[in-house]
Amino acid sequence: MSRARILINAGDRFGKLTTQSVSPDKKQGKTYWFCLCDCGNITLARVQHLVDGRRTSCGCGKRAARIHGHKRRDRTSTLYRRWCNLKQRCFNPKNEHYPRYGGRGITVCERWLVFTNFLTDIMNDIGEPPTRKHTIDRKNNNGNYEPGNVRWATPLEQARNKNMNRMVTFQGKTLCISEWAELLNMNESCIRRRLNRGLPVELAMRSGDINPR
Repeated sequence: MSRARILINAGDRFGKLTTQSVSPDKKQGKTYWFCLCDCGNITLARVQHLVDGRRTSCGCGKRAARIHGHKRRDRTSTLYRRWCNLKQRCFNPKNEHYPRYGGRGITVCERWLVFTNFLTDIMNDIGEPPTRKHTIDRKNNNGNYEPGNVRWATPLEQARNKNMNRMVTFQGKTLCISEWAELLNMNESCIRRRLNRGLPVELAMRSGDINPR
């Protein structure tokens, strides 16, 4: 069965790239477009790579990574790799994590498709990752990767932020139940049972036995 043809037009925008014209030459039957990058360069990009997000610039973001000190000892920095990974999760259907991100509508804001913008915002907000184990986590698990909605988190902290964790607002803060249990030195299952019984949050978060009539 042949694949459905992907149709794009001159003037379509993909990240920093704006399509100009179809290349007259095809490579192994693949269609390529000449694209104008925001930095002023003209680059050749495959249609499929434009559509799935693998190509969003002429490569100036990678050059910016080196210029801004984000390539060290001939290896790309942790921060730059985190940026590449979050784009893969949101835009590449072949990525193993895509179903939980791009597959359910999570995306990267247009500003952050350019590494220098991402770098500036992250350094002004949350800074470099504390350790190599820390990855970018969204504060609002249903929100996008964008300024104000990200933090550095360990795998355990990220697990707490998954959809299956119930978020509870108490004393002006919104945290998942496991975080409240740790903060209040209470048993997590106890809090869950109380909430499931229909107790108000103020009572569910109170230590000691509660047996309302």
